[in-house]
Amino acid sequence: MWKEAAASKIFNYQGLTICTELDKSWTIMSSVYNHLWQRKDKGTSELRTLIQAEEQQQERLAAMGYRSPTWMLRALQSLLSAVQLQGDSAVTSPPFFPSAGRGTTIFPSAGRGTTRFWGKEQGPTVFLWESLGEEGREECERAIHTHKEWVVWVVWSRARPAKGDCKLRGFDLLPIGQLGGYGFQGVALGVDGSCKDGKMGSGCCKFKEEGEGRRARVGRKATLATAPDADILREIVCLLTQRVRAGRATFLIKVKSHRREPINERADTLTEEGREISDDDKRWDDRTDRMTF
Repeated sequence: MWKEAAASKIFNYQGLTICTELDKSWTIMSSVYNHLWQRKDKGTSELRTLIQAEEQQQERLAAMGYRSPTWMLRALQSLLSAVQLQGDSAVTSPPFFPSAGRGTTIFPSAGRGTTRFWGKEQGPTVFLWESLGEEGREECERAIHTHKEWVVWVVWSRARPAKGDCKLRGFDLLPIGQLGGYGFQGVALGVDGSCKDGKMGSGCCKFKEEGEGRRARVGRKATLATAPDADILREIVCLLTQRVRAGRATFLIKVKSHRREPINERADTLTEEGREISDDDKRWDDRTDRMTF
């Protein structure tokens, strides 16, 4: 074990660097610390504060289930000879990017900065979408609308990178966008349901339609085992039947919740509002004559 200096609160031991200051305690790999130290444009105290904040950020990302695509970053960089990485944290970003940060200004004409890890190079950039905050995603969307030198890595069931010369724009980076949902020539609707504390609500909204959408309080607590919900389904089945007879196509797509799909997020909000509607205005609260098994 050794210190950086006689009065230092930072120790190196068996490949780890440890800060023992009471208000800035952290432990990271020594190789990461040495890289940040060599590339720093900050004072020692600022560097310690940055590392503490980035270690906490990495813990938050891990708690959300995020995993950095470290095995892919070199390949992503090679697509456009990228000089910047946007996303992850300072303690996980690889040193082979000349510049790295999260939500920082990536082009002279784009956005405002938030957290820069190291470097000031501007140019082709790799974005790690899941690890970006709100400002970082806004910066990413500005970049993909105004520049072609970018690569966005988005993790879905089958993750793949999107290059800047393709037609992806804004919401098209999301799963429904990949299926063409936001460019669909017909009507795109988002629907959702919620059951909590013995109350059930439903919500529906139409993409690109002005207005608040629709919400309803569902009278019965729906369960597949005991509740006869034929009355709720009957209207849907009749409408689908009419569309089939008219030669119209209907696509039903299951969207995982809280993936920043704009239609789904709006429907989710409407559902929660519907769940809070008073009992006097609830719907679908009468049992049907349908036999249950």
